[in-house]
Amino acid sequence: MRFENIEFLWLIPIAFLCALFISLIAAPRHNLWISNVELIRENFKSNWRVRLRWLPSFLRVTVVLLLIVALARPQFGLKRIEIPSEGIDMVVALDVSSSMDLVVDNRKGESRLDQSKDVVIDFVQNLAGNRIGLVIFQSRSLILSPLTYDHNALQRQIEAIETGMIDDGTAIGLGVMESLSLLKNSPAKSRAIILLTDGQNNVDVVLPIQASRVAETLGIKIYTIGFVGQDSVSGMQIDKQMLRLVAERTGGFFYNATTVNELTNAYQDISKLEKSNLSDITYSVEMDIMQHLIWCAFALLIFEFISKKFLLKVYP
Repeated sequence: MRFENIEFLWLIPIAFLCALFISLIAAPRHNLWISNVELIRENFKSNWRVRLRWLPSFLRVTVVLLLIVALARPQFGLKRIEIPSEGIDMVVALDVSSSMDLVVDNRKGESRLDQSKDVVIDFVQNLAGNRIGLVIFQSRSLILSPLTYDHNALQRQIEAIETGMIDDGTAIGLGVMESLSLLKNSPAKSRAIILLTDGQNNVDVVLPIQASRVAETLGIKIYTIGFVGQDSVSGMQIDKQMLRLVAERTGGFFYNATTVNELTNAYQDISKLEKSNLSDITYSVEMDIMQHLIWCAFALLIFEFISKKFLLKVYP
């Protein structure tokens, strides 16, 4: 148990002193004159009203104590929860070159881009409460969404992605640099880029290694994912060595996904890694009993009035 306003508990000794002063000094004294005490002695011994004459005063004191404790706001029922200390800011960078339109060997006949979009949408929806941005790249890069908490709007942007939105090519370095422009001023404790490609960098305006050095300087992780498929008709190969070097230089990891399941596992693994870096154990108050104490005090006050007025009526 804890008290939100513990300073109000100092009113208890003050209330006690006030009650003592009233009962011993300030309270009026009433005298009842009778001619013969023996006439009422037996009635006084057996009368329950006499034995409970202290009850109204006790109830009044209890009401005051309950109200003082209510002001202090006692709280019960602590539960252990995990709250990210400053949140996660991530940028999803997607390769949308023409090769992503090629169908991977699967029953549905979906392209690599279609499968990638489905996995990324699930990834985004599992990061509620964190900001995510979206960058696509071909021969150059393009920001489709700045960092945002609106994951529904982000999902619509992902669903609308198609190849051919930019001139064809695979500018991995430019994709990283565009993503860094979204994250460089972010105050988040964890900042990361998740870059997916199915090919090799063929635009040398900014080399991926050069972009990774910038990310390392800014303290931003890069997770790289190569997604080609086991039986790709394109015969394309990813540059595993380059993607691994870009990731490991910044403290990230490289994933070589050959199936949709492996791609899903890669994004889930990244989500777990970033969340584990942030989780701070804290305690949240589950129940405040202030209102309950006030209602109890109100009920006792009514009972005190009824008992004094009707049940234990005192005649001066």
